[in-house]
Amino acid sequence: ADEWRTALRARVVLGSETAEGALLPNSTMPARPTQLLRLLQTQRWLISTDGVLHAPNELWVSTKQVRSLLGGGVAYAATALPDEMGRAIGLNVHVGAATALALIGGAWATASTFSASVAQMSRLLELICEEASSDASVKSRLCTERR
Repeated sequence: ADEWRTALRARVVLGSETAEGALLPNSTMPARPTQLLRLLQTQRWLISTDGVLHAPNELWVSTKQVRSLLGGGVAYAATALPDEMGRAIGLNVHVGAATALALIGGAWATASTFSASVAQMSRLLELICEEASSDASVKSRLCTERR
């Protein structure tokens, strides 16, 4: 029983000495996700603020900046996780133009109801315009989606 506990404990320790046992690889390990990390990145196991299970890449960390741009238009993680773990498992933290365009043209466009304030949409469009002025790929995407 003690051997089993030790093995299990090693699998969830950040920076474990063995690549197969670590949640997050430490600096001496190859820069590829561990088996446990891949599992945590792809499965629906995190509860959102609306009580539904989601995969981490479907959830956002609730910060003032994210809420001011996305409001209630996305699902937020109900549990606060350490920043390093949140990034490692794929929680969404930063709102960029590509993300904003994907939401506007995808999930929000097909939603049966969508609600946002004028101020929120202004901030979101301002972000897109700022990034489009310095990023050719964003500018190109705006021009192709307009047609």
